[in-house]
Amino acid sequence: MNAMSASYVPILLIFIEVGLSSELFINEFLARNDLCCEDENGVNEDFFEIYNNGDTEVNLSGYFVTDDLTDSAKYQLPNGTVIAAGRFLAIWCDSDSSGLHANFNLKGDGEEIGLFDTDTTMIDGFAYDAQCTDVSSVRFPDGSEIWNSTLSPTPSEANEF
Repeated sequence: MNAMSASYVPILLIFIEVGLSSELFINEFLARNDLCCEDENGVNEDFFEIYNNGDTEVNLSGYFVTDDLTDSAKYQLPNGTVIAAGRFLAIWCDSDSSGLHANFNLKGDGEEIGLFDTDTTMIDGFAYDAQCTDVSSVRFPDGSEIWNSTLSPTPSEANEF
C-alpha cells in the first residue's frame, strides 16, 4: 500500500438494504480501487466481500452476484465456491468473467450490489452513493447493520476501523 497523507474527506453514504440474511452478508466494498488492493493477478480491482456469520460452511456454488438488483442472475459463482464459517470471500469486480471475478465493475459514482441464492432469492443487497478513491465501505463490527468508511480495506479478512 502506498503511503497516504493524513487527510480525511467526509463521505455521504446512502444505503437501501433489503433481504438481510442472518448468515451471509455483503460485508465490505471498494468501488474506486487505484492504489489499495491487488487481486491474484497483481491488478488493483474493485471488489466486494461476502461474510459468513454462521457456524457452518456455506456452499456458494451457483449463487449469483450483481451490480443491478433488477438483474439478479448477472454473474453466477462457479462450482466449488465455498465460504467457511466465520470467514470472508472477496469477489473482484473487473469484468474478467471467470472464477471469483465478476462480469461487471463497480461504479464509483454509486449503484447497487446484490447477492442471490441459486433460485435468485435475494440474500443481501443495497444501493450506495458516490465513493472516494481507495476508501472502503465496511460493516463494523463484521456482519452488523452499521456501515463505516475506512482507508484500510481488508478484502477476504475481518474489517478494521
